[in-house]
Amino acid sequence: MLAYVERLAGAIPPLATELLGSEDAAAEWLMQPVLALGYKRPIDRLGTDAGREEVELLLLRLQHGVYV
Repeated sequence: MLAYVERLAGAIPPLATELLGSEDAAAEWLMQPVLALGYKRPIDRLGTDAGREEVELLLLRLQHGVYV
């Protein structure tokens, strides 16, 4: 699963894995609707440059404790 996501997303899976503590947790997060993404699944946003940037920015914000 994460190999497919890595092809779409580049650095996002390692960042999600680091933030969430495991590949399983990262894969689960990528598949769940997220409030900060308008209840869209992060994996659904990875098909475009803008979507990848949005997910990466969200992960970076979460990493630094910015939840707004």
